[in-house]
Parts: sequence; structure tokens; C-alpha cells
Amino acid sequence: MSDRRKTIVLTMPPASLEERYGRIASVGNTMPSLGLAYLASYLRKHGYDPIILEPAAFNLSYKDVIDRIRSVRPSYVGISFSTGMVFNAARLAEEIKTHDPGVTVIVGGPHVTAVPLETMSRIGHFDIGVIGEGELVLKELLDTLKTGGDIRAVKGIVFRDNDGTVTETERRPYVEDLDTLPQPAWDLIPGFPASYTLAAPMSIRKPAGNIITSRGCPYECIFCDRSVFGRHYRLHSADYVLESFRILREQYRVRNIMVYDDTFMAAKKRLHEICHRLIQEKNRVVWSCTGNIHVDYETLRLMKQAGCWQIGYGIESGSEKVLASLKKKQSLAQIADAITLSKKAGIRTRGFFIIGSPRETRDDIRRSVELAKRLPLDDFQMTNFTPFPGSEAYGMCEQYGTFDKRWEKMNVLEPIFVPSALASKEELTALQDRAHKEFYFRPGIVWSYLSFAVRYPRVLVNMYKGMVVLVRMMFEGSKRLHK
Repeated sequence: MSDRRKTIVLTMPPASLEERYGRIASVGNTMPSLGLAYLASYLRKHGYDPIILEPAAFNLSYKDVIDRIRSVRPSYVGISFSTGMVFNAARLAEEIKTHDPGVTVIVGGPHVTAVPLETMSRIGHFDIGVIGEGELVLKELLDTLKTGGDIRAVKGIVFRDNDGTVTETERRPYVEDLDTLPQPAWDLIPGFPASYTLAAPMSIRKPAGNIITSRGCPYECIFCDRSVFGRHYRLHSADYVLESFRILREQYRVRNIMVYDDTFMAAKKRLHEICHRLIQEKNRVVWSCTGNIHVDYETLRLMKQAGCWQIGYGIESGSEKVLASLKKKQSLAQIADAITLSKKAGIRTRGFFIIGSPRETRDDIRRSVELAKRLPLDDFQMTNFTPFPGSEAYGMCEQYGTFDKRWEKMNVLEPIFVPSALASKEELTALQDRAHKEFYFRPGIVWSYLSFAVRYPRVLVNMYKGMVVLVRMMFEGSKRLHK
């Protein structure tokens, strides 16, 4: 019989694709949580029996998740969530407690890290919160709970005393050497990789996998929450990254890898080493990443040779004024150079834009759309400016417009902040819909997709799904603008 004190279930809150992606649910992402896989591998290395549940990929209901938890009778359940899912997590915690009051519910993730005291004060079904990077904190916390020690000595947690007082302990330093963490526990992810899919615009082969090769971000964008990993930029070595590629390629037959780092291309020396070694290994896996616009043609050409087929760039705006207000530290000329050089190297590009930034006007939004159409971009995505707890914007944006601070609304799917120069949430959504229509309903973009589909037939499936979504958005946007 297994020792309950060593068993911990790690999960995300149940949420349908519609809850997670709204109108674009049909092209949404169901990739597994690497955060849970890292936690599981570290805990297993230290003698625990972690079990991962992935409700989103299997469309599990609350009852489904509770039934699976009850079947293994854990002492602990860990729930990781972002701000938009906080009340989903609260409901799950309540149902866990209803069925087994003896289970300790431990929560973590960006929201808990950003506002630990407020989260624990508002939601009584959470027992303990893990703040920041979770591996070392969670292991020490479980050790302490198992032996009956005083959890006040554990750094990096927030908890509720018997009298209801919420206490936060001193924060734990970041993991300096990321290679001391074992590879993610892909083998504990149920149904991996066949049961998981990348978002349609990011997938050209199946099955797909995802990796993270660094932590921390040195940039200062006002809309980013750096609570969990901070600004201290730390890297896995090229050896570690190559091992991740090999495991996914050889053990799981993954054919398409997404590198989730925000700053994968920032460490140029390491990037070159990874690419040279992938070429030497005759890597047959295609991969994509996000990147900063400060790139050069030599690096891009090397990435292409190593299997990179797509880069997503955080362009954010076509207005120099808005870029400065967002602290992006990039110019329109630098953006144009990065996209043009990527195209020259044979790499497809996605442009990520934000609508509804503080100080943004209708003219600024029009400049963003015109820039997207002018650049040789292959894909375009415009999401709502969302001031998450922990970001600089969260504490300052109300002076520039109206801000709905309800946590459950913070999912970038709908506007929760409306800058003073714009009339309403409805206008923002209509302008967003029209922007997508103007970008995608052009002969050049359609031809680009059809040409690409000759090499990768899966693109045709993605095109169809994307077109259905775009047509729906187009008609909805037209109705809003003519109200």
C-alpha cells in the first residue's frame, strides 16, 4: 500500500476550451503544463509519488477531477493557476475539502505569487500558497508537513494559522543553476504526447511537445508579471536543452516542438551552440519559438538550418509613442528589420500586437494594423491589454482609463481596461475583430498559406479552423461597429 504522505496530485483547475480561449476555442492550445511536469520530476527525485492531472486536455469536469483525486487518496493536492482561473481553483479546492477534509490544498502559480496575502485572505479553502519557483519550496514544505515540523521555517510560502491569520514567510532565492533540476516528467503526463495539441497557427506536424529553456526576463514591459521567475535571467545549458530535444524526439516521437521562453533568442552564444549541435545530430524535428526583435541574419539562417520554422515577435504596437509607454525599448525600424530578415532566412513570422494600451488612441490602433499589413508577416494576433496583478500596469493604469479589477475577467479574451481615448469595451472588440479581418482577408496571405500547405498538409486543416473563427469574428465585429 502506498504511503499517503508521499502522494501528491498536481493539477490545474478544470476549465473548458471556451473558458480558456473564448471565441477562438476551436484553435486553442491544449499543451500540458510544464510547470507541473517540473514539480513532479523534482518531487519524484526526492522520494515522493506525484500524480499529474490535465483537465483541459481531456475536458474533465470538477466531478471527474474529484473522482480521480479520491481514487488515489493523496495527502496533498497542488493546484497551479493564473489570475483568470482563481475562482475555478477555489471551487476545486472547496470540493476537495468537502470529500476529504484531511487533504492539504497547496496552491501556486503567477497569481498566488503576485498577491499572496490577498489571495489567501479571500479564499478560505486554500491551505498553503507557494510563492515563486515551486520545486525547492514544495519539496521542503512536504518534508516539513510529513514530519510534523513548523512550516514557519519554510521560505517562500503563505499560509493561514488556526486563528485565521494569514502569514507570509521570507521568499526563497531563485534557483541559480537550472541544470540541477531534472528534466520534466513527461512520462507522468497522462496521454502524452498524442492527447495534446498546439494552437493551430503554431502547429505543422503532430505529435507536438513543448519545452522551457530559461527563467526570468531582464526586460521591463509594463504589462508583464515577473513575480514567479523575476528579472534575473537564468539559462539551462545547451546540453540540457539538447537532452530535452532528444527525449521528446526519440522516446516520445514528437515531431513539432514549441520553445515557450519569452527570451529564447537573447543568449546568442547558447543559441548558436544549440543550433550547430541540432544540425550535427541531423535533427528531424521542426521547432518554433518567440523572440526579441534584436536579431541578425546569421543567427536566423542558422536557426532555419537547425529546424526552426516560425518565430513569434512581440511587436505590440505600430506607434512609437505607445511602444515607449509600454517600455518595449524597440523602434519601428528595428521591428521591420527583424521581420524582413526572418523572411529572408526562410522562417515564418507571427506578430503579437496589443490593443487598448494606456494612452492608445484610435489612430494608434490604425497604425498597428497598417504596420502589420506592411510587414512581411505570416500570422497576426492582437490581444487585449490586461493589467495582471504583479505587473507595473496593474498599479497605474486607472489614471489612463477604466479598469475592471475582477480577477476572473483577467484572461486577455475580453477588454477589462479601456483607455480614455476609446468609448467602450464593445468598440475595442470591434476594432480588434476588424484588424484580424483586414490582415487575413488579403490574397497574399491566403496564397502564402496555400503555398506552405504544399509542404505541410496539416496547414490546410489549420487554415480551415482559422477561417471559421475569422469569419465569425468578422461578422460580430461588423455588428458592433454599426450599433
